[in-house]
Amino acid sequence: MTHTAAGARDPEAVERAHRWTLPAGLAFHYVSADERGHHRVDAHVPDELHGTRPIGLIVWRPGDGEVLYVHTDHSVRRRGVATALWHEAQAYALRAGLAAPRHSLHQTRAGTAWAHGTAKQREGQLHNSMRMN
Repeated sequence: MTHTAAGARDPEAVERAHRWTLPAGLAFHYVSADERGHHRVDAHVPDELHGTRPIGLIVWRPGDGEVLYVHTDHSVRRRGVATALWHEAQAYALRAGLAAPRHSLHQTRAGTAWAHGTAKQREGQLHNSMRMN
């Protein structure tokens, strides 16, 4: 594979390519309301031992959509899993008629950086769609 050959010469190139590659077989499970009324999307990957293995989740409040918690397993961090969860939660909320998730004002440093990244990504998508019209 091209990435492997490049990695022999440039390990950082492999790391950069790996960083943005979603895990193979990534699937989502939707929970419209838990015992507290919070909505949730879980991310899973295939696992030979257990069938599937959870690797992340996003939880948001039903009334105002405030995201309460985002988590990704250490083994898949910086590979786009949290952002994929964000997009899945947005799409699920739209399909189910729920309050769409929105970034909380109370964030960790990592959460703030991720939230800014998703906002920049959205701005880029809006800019590109406006250029096409």
